[in-house]
Amino acid sequence: MSRNHIPRKPRSGWASLLAAGALALGLLAMAGLTSAPADAPAPVERSGFGGQGGKQIFYMGTVTLERRESGHYSFKQKSESGASKTITRDLNAETSGTWAVSLKAIAYESELVTAGGSGSAAVTHSHIYAEHITDIDADKGKVEENSRSMDDPVNGPARVTVMLSAADGTYTIGLAPEEVLEVVRRSQYTRKETIPGRPAPRPEHTENAVALPLPIMAFSEPKPWVTGDSLADEYVFDDRESAGTFCPGGMSRSDESSCNYTSRTTLKWKLTRKEGECTAEVDHSVGVVSLNDMPIPYPSAFPLSMGDTITTGRKSRVQMSIKSANPAKILIGGSSTVSNGDMCGSSPGEAPMLSTEGATFIWTSKFGESGQFAIKNISGNDIDRSFLSLWRRLVMPPPLFAQEPPENPGPEEAVLPDGWPSSGLAFYLWSDPSGAVGVRMFRGRARVEDPASQKPVILNSGEFYRGPAVKRAKDVVVVLVGS
Repeated sequence: MSRNHIPRKPRSGWASLLAAGALALGLLAMAGLTSAPADAPAPVERSGFGGQGGKQIFYMGTVTLERRESGHYSFKQKSESGASKTITRDLNAETSGTWAVSLKAIAYESELVTAGGSGSAAVTHSHIYAEHITDIDADKGKVEENSRSMDDPVNGPARVTVMLSAADGTYTIGLAPEEVLEVVRRSQYTRKETIPGRPAPRPEHTENAVALPLPIMAFSEPKPWVTGDSLADEYVFDDRESAGTFCPGGMSRSDESSCNYTSRTTLKWKLTRKEGECTAEVDHSVGVVSLNDMPIPYPSAFPLSMGDTITTGRKSRVQMSIKSANPAKILIGGSSTVSNGDMCGSSPGEAPMLSTEGATFIWTSKFGESGQFAIKNISGNDIDRSFLSLWRRLVMPPPLFAQEPPENPGPEEAVLPDGWPSSGLAFYLWSDPSGAVGVRMFRGRARVEDPASQKPVILNSGEFYRGPAVKRAKDVVVVLVGS
């Protein structure tokens, strides 16, 4: 046995899987899908090239990889001369992660689909191995050997490439690392020898550290393809051939030896087919962001259609560029909700382009006088709010509220995001759980129609409006009236 590391034989099962992975990565590279999706091309008329009826098609959702390996081996042998040998070996290893993905279809027919994309997520990984050998001989003495190895925690997120491929009534899902993410494995080996009638030699001790690629790769077997809006399944791979490495002589049991070993990789996916009139590209994202309860990866692109709802968690934010007849940018603050009305349409109608709750910065190239936006009324009952405010003042000390600034700025403090275009219209829509609302015009003019106000308010560039914290029967409507 080497004193610097724990020997492990090559695993033929994983070797074939890695070979398949290398081939799949080659196909992804040929398709240009081994990096973050590029700018979405203009919609095409033919459905065989990623669109259908002029719409872009994506598969959005999550892909989860779980790999677990565990084993316990014990061996005991004793000869008639009194010599004995014992071996114990324990292994526990786990690697898992869940990636949000938006897979853009580069080819699409009813039973022929090629879609790919990438995602980034934190990975949980651990590996602990221990082996103890004791060899006793009445004449030669006693030898004890101990080997241990443990992996350091994984630093940083892991970025993967995911591909969906369907043909001839079946489909497959593949996941492979977009770039090599290494983990450091630290090993220790000690050897202690006792010889009858002689001074014991000095114990040996060696340590070693080696960087190994994190095992995040899996490719499913073909699954039946059913045309529809949802794909949800899993593929389980048991690496039975590796048992021969961990358990010498196989998994047999006897009075002198026993071994239990499992190595299982599970690939799970839950994807929803999504199409839209235009494409939204995620420029920046922090925290939890979802589209119709599906996580939105960053960076990524996804189709946007009427009725879609984007939500952000507390202390989250997302900035998107909308590629449509009216190009736009949207920055959504934390604890906010934005529902799409007709941001993709070239002829805005009477319905709001967006309905917002929370904080939303908006830039648009230009909308006509019918460009409308709504601030949803999210206030509760006034008496309930008063009671809650009184309860907080009585029960909780004031310093607790002063330590943390508001998550989203009010219209007075709002500042246009850095790097946004200097042309077009730019404004800020804001609402607070108390019922207060606000609008700030950075560029352009707008008419604010607030049910709590006696008449509409006209805002010019640089002006803002704050509405009172009351319960409203209708939403606040912001109508763009020019630049």
